Amino acid sequence: MSAEIGIRIGSLIQRICYSFRGTWAISIVVCMRRMERGIPVVTYASIANAGGTWVFFLLMPITWAMIAFRPESMDPKFIQIMNDYVWFIFILSWPPFAIFMVLIATAIFRDHNLPTIYPRWVAFFNLWCAVLITPAGLIEFVKTGPFAYDGAISFWFIYIVFFGWIMVMSFVTLNTLKRTALQANAPA
Repeated sequence: MSAEIGIRIGSLIQRICYSFRGTWAISIVVCMRRMERGIPVVTYASIANAGGTWVFFLLMPITWAMIAFRPESMDPKFIQIMNDYVWFIFILSWPPFAIFMVLIATAIFRDHNLPTIYPRWVAFFNLWCAVLITPAGLIEFVKTGPFAYDGAISFWFIYIVFFGWIMVMSFVTLNTLKRTALQANAPA
């Protein structure tokens, strides 16, 4: 199999898998809605935010698929620029994710339920993750070193924090949804 076919298959798998990112985010938003009273501003902001970040995720594999579609007709410098573009999308899309983290924390701090929907530590965890991914914004200013787009901080550290956040939020959200379902089905 040629490298181009491998890239196309990989980008197809990415697009399919990234499509579930919205489902994942909405699971959190459903929990957030249970925390709000009145007009659910934080919930609505989170829905808009989740929809917007989904587009960023899809641009990456679409761009890689486009590059692999006709590589023979492209200048290698153009391919490099497009590859850089994909990584810039991936890393520089940190603000909507940080805002989503802050919105989650806001909802948890304002939670009126007893017991609370999420444990309070989840709010502090989200705030810390929002702060810790901000060095990603430095990649457009440096080409080498720890803050470059392939550097130890702006790439590796950020993704350890980001995917750690996804794992923690998945775990606490699943537990929250299970607990909520058990409470709803419990005899009165």
